[in-house]
Amino acid sequence: MKYIRSFLIACALLVAGVSASHAVIISSVTASITPTASLLLHPKESLTYTLSGTFTGRAVLEKSDDGTNYELVLSSTNNSNATKTGVVFADRHPTYYRWRGSTITAGSFVFGLRDNDDLVDELHNRKGEVLIKYTDDGVQIKGNLSSQGVLPSTDTTSGNSSGQSVKAYLAGTVAAVEGSLLVATTPVAGTGPIIVQGLTVIVGPATNDLTNWLGVAKTAASTGTLVDVYYSGFVLARTTGTVVPGDSLVSTTAAAGYLTGDSTPTTGADVAIAITAGTAAGGLTKVRLK
Repeated sequence: MKYIRSFLIACALLVAGVSASHAVIISSVTASITPTASLLLHPKESLTYTLSGTFTGRAVLEKSDDGTNYELVLSSTNNSNATKTGVVFADRHPTYYRWRGSTITAGSFVFGLRDNDDLVDELHNRKGEVLIKYTDDGVQIKGNLSSQGVLPSTDTTSGNSSGQSVKAYLAGTVAAVEGSLLVATTPVAGTGPIIVQGLTVIVGPATNDLTNWLGVAKTAASTGTLVDVYYSGFVLARTTGTVVPGDSLVSTTAAAGYLTGDSTPTTGADVAIAITAGTAAGGLTKVRLK
C-alpha cells in the first residue's frame, strides 16, 4: 500500500506540479512589548524559534493551551545582535506559542517562529536513499519529475495551470484573482495563529517593469488572507495589450496585476514567456514562468 500511495502522489504531482511546504512562518521586528501572532502546534509537531536584534530589555517565549493564558518557555535579557535559536516540540495536545517583549528600554527585538517540516514517513530506493519524504506540511521529492513526449497544455480555461506554488499572506488593498501578478512586500503584523508574516505579497501595482515579482495567483484571494502563489511552471496569467506566443511578459501600467508583451524588458522584470496569444481587452494567457 505504501508504494501504491507513493505512485498515486507522484502521478498527481506530475499533473499539478510539486507543491512546496505550507509551513507557517511568523516574523516580527518591534521596539514594543506587543506580542507576535501565535503559532499553533499539534502533537508530534515542532517549531524553530529565533531571537536577534540589539535591545536592552527582556524577551520571553511563551506557550498556551487556549491561546489566551500564556506561561513562560524561555527568556533572554539584553542582546547585542547575537542570534538565539532552538527547537521546541509540541505538548501532547494543541499548543500556541508566541514571542513577547516583557520589558524594553532601548533597541528592538527581531522575533521568529517557524513550523518545521516534521517527518511522518519516507520512501527509499534499493540503495537506501530517500526518494520521497512525507512531512506534516507536505511532500518532498528528490530531483525533478518529468513526463517525456508530453507538451504542456495551451488551454486557457480557468483552473488549467500546472506548476509549483507556495502560500503567502496577501496584504495591500487589491484582492487577487486567478493569474494576478504578485510582488513581494514588507511582512505585516497580524493576529491569530495562522497569519503568515514571513512571506507577504500584494497584487502588482499598475507599473511598468516591476522586478520584485514572485509569481501569479493560483486562485482568487481577498486581502488579509492566504493566497497560493505559482512561482514556476506552465500557468495562467492575466495579460492585456498585444501578446503573441514567445513574447517576454512584464508588468504594465494598464491595470494592477496584469502583464503585457515587451521585446526589450528591463533586466529582472521579465516574468514569463507567452505560450498562447493574449487578448487586447485582457484575460487569461498560458505562460511559462521564468
